[in-house]
Amino acid sequence: NAQLEGGMEMFETILRVLNSYPFWAKICAVGGVTFSVLVLVFAPRTDASAQPKSPNAQTVSPTAPGQTIFLRIIGVKLFPDDPNAEVQVLAIVNQTTYEHPSVGGVKWMKVGPDMSPKLIELPKALLYQIRFEMHIRGGSDLTSTKEKNLADKPFMRSGSQLIDNITKLPFSEEYKLYNIKDGIRDASVRASVSYSITEGR
Repeated sequence: NAQLEGGMEMFETILRVLNSYPFWAKICAVGGVTFSVLVLVFAPRTDASAQPKSPNAQTVSPTAPGQTIFLRIIGVKLFPDDPNAEVQVLAIVNQTTYEHPSVGGVKWMKVGPDMSPKLIELPKALLYQIRFEMHIRGGSDLTSTKEKNLADKPFMRSGSQLIDNITKLPFSEEYKLYNIKDGIRDASVRASVSYSITEGR
């Protein structure tokens, strides 16, 4: 074939050049050249653009194209139950804080089966780090803790150091909260927040 003929012509040209060298040098050179020609002619060729992928290379996407991610705050429980208490839930997702309730200037809500769920659209991300805090006022949680934007009405803050790290959807959890007073967290659970993160509503 054409590749073999071209290789042989190159081989003959090299032999003519080598005639001026000693016999031992000719033998070494001819052996090396012969090997190189055979490799170039008969070795299979590959597409240079087809680069091998790293075994660690991967594309991770938590959502299908066009899907929207929603955090749904489903409900709140108090332990013990307190029908006179009102709560304000803070969801901290990837360091962004979302409040519930937050419609029409309403900042507090009663805890019970008639509570309205909260639907929050989240930016798409490969990882969702989420934790909750809660403010509780009225009933047995009346304390001296105050906040100006809550009209100086006393409330108890509850929270947790736990952070849920979410990489696969859908995800649902019941997040437990503990009363925190003067930087000290109670040992017993004071409240819980049921929530889910899903693709679409």
